[in-house]
Amino acid sequence: MKAKLLLILLSLSFILPAYAGVPTSISFYGLPQEWTATTGETVKLSDFRGKQVVLSLIYTECTRVCPVTIQSMKKIEKVLKEQNKEAELILVTLDPRTDTLAKLSRFQERHELNRKPWHFLRGSKKDTQLLAQYMGAKAWDYYSHVVHNLKILLLDPQGQVVESIGWNDEIEKLTDAAS
Repeated sequence: MKAKLLLILLSLSFILPAYAGVPTSISFYGLPQEWTATTGETVKLSDFRGKQVVLSLIYTECTRVCPVTIQSMKKIEKVLKEQNKEAELILVTLDPRTDTLAKLSRFQERHELNRKPWHFLRGSKKDTQLLAQYMGAKAWDYYSHVVHNLKILLLDPQGQVVESIGWNDEIEKLTDAAS
């Protein structure tokens, strides 16, 4: 019981407060990490250069933050489409140890996201932690869970952060900033 309460309190301490801004001096398209897509292709974020990107982190066994992230990303996709704006939607797993490509692919299908412009990516634990750090996301392992906050970034065609939303933000903050 105490462990469960501690997990909840720790989760809330990272999820609810407003987070510091995302570093905007870096281009995410300049990051060297390689990722494997559910299609089996090896990709870098630089492969999306010239395109607007909505980027976030999830893991398939998450029952708290990730369902909200998925719903927010779906809503972002819908609003952008209504506004005649385009963006690639990228989700990177926070748990590459258990989120195999097959598991990510099943998750993608279950949520009806196995279509363009969605991309589900998996990398090494080290690369994933580095990406989360660059994004300003908080994540850590707690027993068999990954405790994390909600962070969704809008990247411009050069890979610069245009907008960032978290748990308490409305998606319009991001969609209004999209080009």
